[in-house]
Amino acid sequence: MFFKKIYYVLLNVIIISSISYSQIDSAKNDHITVNSDSLIQYGSITILVEPKDAEIIIDSVLTMKGDLIRYPISAGVHTFRVQHPQYKNHLAHRIFIPKNSEIRLRASLTSTNMTKLLASAEIPGTGQMLDGYIVKGQVILALFSASIIYTSAQEAIFLKTRSDFVDANSSYMSKRNYFDAHNAKIEALRKREMMLSAYKNRNIALSIVAGVYILNLIDTYLFHSTWTEMEVISQPIIEPGLSINGITHTPQYGVKINL
Repeated sequence: MFFKKIYYVLLNVIIISSISYSQIDSAKNDHITVNSDSLIQYGSITILVEPKDAEIIIDSVLTMKGDLIRYPISAGVHTFRVQHPQYKNHLAHRIFIPKNSEIRLRASLTSTNMTKLLASAEIPGTGQMLDGYIVKGQVILALFSASIIYTSAQEAIFLKTRSDFVDANSSYMSKRNYFDAHNAKIEALRKREMMLSAYKNRNIALSIVAGVYILNLIDTYLFHSTWTEMEVISQPIIEPGLSINGITHTPQYGVKINL
């Protein structure tokens, strides 16, 4: 019985081995064809970021922090986003990565641009318009102009009422008759109340002018005095026939196009 079991085991081993060798021989005789176009072609990307702990997001999937040095990436168009939790602005750029080539980028999240702030300090609203916010700048400029006109009108009213009060007070002081002096005093007091009311309105108008001007500067500094920049150090080369955004590019060999 024991020898019978050993016989069956050896028989199974011989059968399995013969099947395996026959499969190997048939595989040697077959021609294996590999399509080279199906192989993924790679390039590389280097991104130097500022600040140095900024996040780099590739194709909305892969996230890394800090400078990216010669990172291998499949050839083709990719989206690179640079952001930082402490900065309101971010960078987003679509770059074509050629095969067997390296693309180098320099990304700066924030830089102070005093030109727009100085422009808004000179004429409110111009800094916003320089930043591309035309309607917003025009609204601020219109509000500032209207407040200036209103303040000028209130200043004219105040000067007129003050002149009237000075004349009425002088008339009261010159009266010798009690009855005339009493009427002149009442008129002088009325002119004084008008002058004080005009003075209050003039100060409110000045406060409106100052408020619009200060808000204009604050808005320019917080939202329009910083800019983002992604500089392509080594520009990508568009390969002939590459379609980007529905446009087929057919440049001459070696022509560099900044996407």
